[in-house]
Amino acid sequence: MRLPSSNSAERIDFEVAYSLQALNVRNEIQALISDMTCLGSFFQISLRVEKH
Repeated sequence: MRLPSSNSAERIDFEVAYSLQALNVRNEIQALISDMTCLGSFFQISLRVEKH
């Protein structure tokens, strides 16, 4: 049987890990979006150049 104190400590660790993972995912999504917008603007520029 476990002590309640160790159990609550594990729960805190889990919450910290979970929030860190959520932060990581959000940062990766933001990086992905910025990459997509960079690619999109690059394609628009190249398309414009090709049209001339």
